[in-house]
Amino acid sequence: MQPPDTHISGGYIRLFRQLLDSDLFSKPPHYLKLWIWMLLKARWQDGQGLKRGQLLTSIKEMCDVGAYKSGNRLTGKLSVDQVRAAYGWMRQTGAIKVADTTRGLLISIIKYDTYQASDSCGPQQNPDPTRDTIPDTTPEPTKEQPKMLGIVRESLQMSTPDPTPDTTPEPARTPHYLKEGKKESLVAYQKSKRPPTGDHQTFIDWWCYAYQTTQGKPYLFAAKDAKAAKTLLGLHPLKPLLLIASHFLTVDDAFLANRRDLPMLVSQINRMPPPGEIMNGNAARFRAAGLLPPDGTLLEDWRFWETTDPG
Repeated sequence: MQPPDTHISGGYIRLFRQLLDSDLFSKPPHYLKLWIWMLLKARWQDGQGLKRGQLLTSIKEMCDVGAYKSGNRLTGKLSVDQVRAAYGWMRQTGAIKVADTTRGLLISIIKYDTYQASDSCGPQQNPDPTRDTIPDTTPEPTKEQPKMLGIVRESLQMSTPDPTPDTTPEPARTPHYLKEGKKESLVAYQKSKRPPTGDHQTFIDWWCYAYQTTQGKPYLFAAKDAKAAKTLLGLHPLKPLLLIASHFLTVDDAFLANRRDLPMLVSQINRMPPPGEIMNGNAARFRAAGLLPPDGTLLEDWRFWETTDPG
């Protein structure tokens, strides 16, 4: 009598029980479905122009991930906004990086090796002692096991509720500077009396200067804005980011009216034109508006914080 064939083709991924305690598990169900789908679709080894832990996809393909059958009818397809909100949140938590390429969206799972390495887990817990298993020879860990970075909270800062709201657009969302109950956490950003230091501080100072220049009112700065600025600088260097942000602040878009804040820029960053395209078509206009250094002045030498207040 031949033993039953227990081979399952197609390979496998690892899922850790920490997932039950993660922020991801408290998100809408399609967040978890998309995350597991990304783990399953990612390359397990370098090949086909991709590195281990990377996958190529598109917004349309991710929309189809949510579909399921109800009887003979296919339903549950995700909207573009739902997909953008889900992978945007994963980017902000540091779980993935997303790059827009000519072949589609290139998603890199940041800690893929941590999630999928065989030495990332301790001994298996078998709930049924009568079930045959292969003895686990993994030694007891001598140090704290790595957490699922970007998905499971790993510090006191990450253990507080996520201050960044779901970025799914709503029909008539109240501007962030008018929301009731949050005014005590918002402060008008004061123009620096000294030169900003470091890309993060420079970008924040420039953003508040550019916002008042283009919108005619001071930017009300909240804790989530500092987090958003850090995320943006992780996606683009400072100079290209200033071009993208200038376009975001000035583009004629009905959806962005009264929504031009840093968290919204994070959620819409993949919809913005490439920096080179913006530079070719709008550089002169942005310079004339005071959003970019004048001709002949390097960004490093531009003392925009000393510019006379607009208006």
